[in-house]
Amino acid sequence: MFKRFRRRFEYLTSIISALGIYNSAKLAWRYKFSPIRHLTIGISGSCNLKCIYCPRLTSTDKPANMSLDSLVCIENVLQRVFLVSISSRDETLIHPKFVEILERVSAYGCLISFHTNGMALTENISKKLIENKAAWMGISIDGATATTHDSLRIGADFNLIIKNIKTLQAMKKEYKSRLPILQLNFVAMKSNFHELPDYVDLAYGLGIKAIKVNGLAPHSEEMVSEVLYRPEMRVETKKYFELAEEKATRHGLSLKLLSLTPQEPHCYPGPQIRPDGLVCPCFALAYDYPIYLSVKNGVIEEGKKTMQKKVIGDISKDPLEKILKRDEFIEFKNKILSGEFPPECDNCLVKYGIIC
Repeated sequence: MFKRFRRRFEYLTSIISALGIYNSAKLAWRYKFSPIRHLTIGISGSCNLKCIYCPRLTSTDKPANMSLDSLVCIENVLQRVFLVSISSRDETLIHPKFVEILERVSAYGCLISFHTNGMALTENISKKLIENKAAWMGISIDGATATTHDSLRIGADFNLIIKNIKTLQAMKKEYKSRLPILQLNFVAMKSNFHELPDYVDLAYGLGIKAIKVNGLAPHSEEMVSEVLYRPEMRVETKKYFELAEEKATRHGLSLKLLSLTPQEPHCYPGPQIRPDGLVCPCFALAYDYPIYLSVKNGVIEEGKKTMQKKVIGDISKDPLEKILKRDEFIEFKNKILSGEFPPECDNCLVKYGIIC
């Protein structure tokens, strides 16, 4: 709990420092009075990579890109929301209208964050991110070397991504901006966990001060053997986690690691709008996909299960505020916050801390 609070505090103070007192005061007012503090909008329905562990490879649930009309449907909410994440499981930056969406959301005065694989992080997009004061960007890199990273994220170019990050960092200095704040995201698995200590050095060399190490959710039977939180992998994995923590401490970096054992279930659900306008209570229940590991009574179990999306509304048919006030969503959220998880969450790994 303390670590989570500290990370949030460090994140918010860095944003406040970068935005200045006046803009931060306006955001503080939003944080206190907004009916929705955090809203995730999945704008893209496609990706430029084929990562070996991606649920897209085993799912038929693939909506098209979000239209600008869908954004207009929620503009009343965007004028009051504190933080908007324009991300989904797909690649945000390849949406053909990404820059226009960024500018529109920025004009509403909320904080903006998103995730990317970094391949489409062009100089023009970097400039637009700085001009529109995008607050935070997570960049997914799954190795400290090109050989490892490019073998896991099929179609990726490690060296191009590093070049793109360096260009963005240089432009931030040129424009005297500390935004967007960058974080590296690392999906840890058997094929790459040994590179994690060097990965910390990589982040430090790029001027990135935060790393998030995520667990692998196996969406195919073949990926089960790559999972690090299986009992037979925990001892060896812990050694490399400790080495990475030592380096992170030495460099003054924030390093968030997945838990190698299932924790007491907990979750903080936040609404997600899919590219097709469907509204779901959280990202884990935003798509249909198979999962080949589950947790029962604190024990990891193998076997195919299915996560099915839970739809609570459609912004093309009803106002978002009305959707989020429905008894179904409120009851669902309250159950999770009280620790009484509904049946839809039975196969979710996120609530155990092994996927973060």
